[in-house]
Amino acid sequence: MSVTIRDVAKRAGVPLRATVSKVLNGRLGVRKATREKVLQAARELGYIPDFSARSLVTKRTRTLGFLVHARHTLSPHAFYGEVLSAAEQEARKHQYHFLFATFNQGDEAVPLTLLQEQRVEGLILAGCDIPRSLIVQLKHGGVPLVLVDNHVPGVHSVVIDNEGGAYEATSHLIRLGYTKIGFLCEWLDDLSFSERFAGYKRALHDHGLPFRPELVAEGEPRTPGSGHIAAQRLLDQGPPGSGRCGQRPHRNPGHANLSGGWPGRAHRHCRGWVR
Repeated sequence: MSVTIRDVAKRAGVPLRATVSKVLNGRLGVRKATREKVLQAARELGYIPDFSARSLVTKRTRTLGFLVHARHTLSPHAFYGEVLSAAEQEARKHQYHFLFATFNQGDEAVPLTLLQEQRVEGLILAGCDIPRSLIVQLKHGGVPLVLVDNHVPGVHSVVIDNEGGAYEATSHLIRLGYTKIGFLCEWLDDLSFSERFAGYKRALHDHGLPFRPELVAEGEPRTPGSGHIAAQRLLDQGPPGSGRCGQRPHRNPGHANLSGGWPGRAHRHCRGWVR
């Protein structure tokens, strides 16, 4: 038989169930000593909140949605996997939980379904492959949004300094004495890669080096192993460079772990903030 608020109130010695409800719902207006007694009683009895009943009363689900493109891996050490894990940990501190969903290109109805059927109270949209039109539509609908690794004017976002990171990585290689530095990426039309490409070119310019288009190689858009494809394309051109900057190294099969230098020559590793 499930534990009720009445059981918690009796165990804690609190006469008013309304007081117990306040504590268990994280509301203010309860003395510290009383709050601690209620929480201790709830732990001892193994009390589990009935979120369905609570949402009927409060009109809130305390549920957030996390949306990412289906092509992204969410293994523990993958970028978006770590983002989701950290978001879940923080949400639990505030008695929220997540609904996770993926979508493919042309299947942008997924977040709308989350909103309509699951009644999520807000959305985290992870990745710069979330269609801008969908972001604008959700924003205009009044949905609380946070973008990760993406930015759209007027929408809250959490991003890294793509341009600055690539600028520093390229400058580092230049300071080591390299003058022919390649840039590898999945796709230059991708927002993150285009920003990193800008940082790469700015570093070359600031250090007085020419930009050489033949040292830039793209993989295949939205394709697993695209980093490997880009690296192979640059290698197939012959040894034009002494250092490479661009793709984030991965240990996963299909992702290139890029390093400066060519076979038979001394080399140094370049690890830039790029996928």
